[in-house]
Amino acid sequence: DTVHSTGLSAFSEMTTLEVPEGVEEIGDRAFQGCLKLSEVYLPSTLKILGNRSFSSCIKLEEITLPGGVTSIGDEAFAIYYIKEGVEAGADESYGLKSIVIPYSVTEIGYDAFSGCDDLVIRCELETYAEEYAIAHNIPYELLEYDALSVSVTDEDNNVVSGDYTVNWYEKGSDEIIASGKVFSGYNKNKEYEYEIILGEELSYDYYCPEKQNVLTTGGNLEINCKLEKIGMVTVSG
Repeated sequence: DTVHSTGLSAFSEMTTLEVPEGVEEIGDRAFQGCLKLSEVYLPSTLKILGNRSFSSCIKLEEITLPGGVTSIGDEAFAIYYIKEGVEAGADESYGLKSIVIPYSVTEIGYDAFSGCDDLVIRCELETYAEEYAIAHNIPYELLEYDALSVSVTDEDNNVVSGDYTVNWYEKGSDEIIASGKVFSGYNKNKEYEYEIILGEELSYDYYCPEKQNVLTTGGNLEINCKLEKIGMVTVSG
C-alpha cells in the first residue's frame, strides 16, 4: 500500500500524523508543505519515503524511521521554501533537528535534508546512514540497541569463513526483516528465526542448515550455529 498526496490543502491544518500499519510507501510530495505538522508516527511495514514526501514541513523537528525502511527520496525532508507569512527570524531555524535512521536504509536521495541546518542523524555503527552523515558533514550520534548476532563455526568450533548470508524473520513468517550477522533493535516480546544461506563454495563442504528458532530475553544475545560437514564418499570398484 502507498500513501499518495491528495493536494496540499487537504493536510494544511494537520499537526499530528499516524500512518497505519500495512502501508509500505509514502508517495512523492504526500505531505509536502504541511506547515503545522509537528508529530509523525510511521508503521513498521514502511519501506520507502518518496521524493519531497515531507519537504517544507517546517514544524517537524524529529522523526524516527522504523527498521525496514530502505530508501529516503530526493528532498524528502528538505526545507526549500518558506510560505508567505511564515518568516524565519535571524536566530531561528526550521526543519528536522533529529532523525533516527535504521540499519536497513541503503539509499538516501539528493538533498534529502537540505535546509535542515541543525540536523543530527542518529544511527548505528558501520551503517549506510553513518557513511552518509560523514560524507555530507552532518553531525551524527551512534545508537546502541539490543542485538542478536550469529557466529558460524564447524563441528570443531573453528570459525567458518566464506560466502554466506544470514537472514532474520519473525517466527512463522517468510518475510525477511533483516540480513547480516547482526540484527539490531529486536523486540524482546517477539520470537524470531534465522536462516543461513551458504554460497556456492561452502555448499560443497557443508550441509545448509534449516531455519533456527531464537528465544529472546532482551539484551545482546550471541548465537552459535555449527555447520555439519558433508561426508566423503569413497567409491571402490
